Amino acid sequence: MTTEDEVLAYIGRRLVDTRVSRGLSQRAAAEIVGLPYMVLGSYERANRKMPVTTLYNIAVGYELSPAFFLPVIVPDGQLYTIPEALRRAAKIVEESYSNG
Repeated sequence: MTTEDEVLAYIGRRLVDTRVSRGLSQRAAAEIVGLPYMVLGSYERANRKMPVTTLYNIAVGYELSPAFFLPVIVPDGQLYTIPEALRRAAKIVEESYSNG
């Protein structure tokens, strides 16, 4: 069973990865997404619960879907990005066809 803390930590990592991949400082990213930088930092560190409307506004600021930041939780309890989950599912299907 995935805990709330694990989901918040996952979202925080996605926030950091998105910011860093765009070459943004925390202050610059906070300005783009419309939050005080201290608040964005607390979300990135998973020190604060994030309202869904805030996640939506962050996604809009980054021109992404809110789903981009959310994990897909599979039966083994692991958290995956949507592309990772799709690749995993495709591999399972492919293996099941290969094995008869």
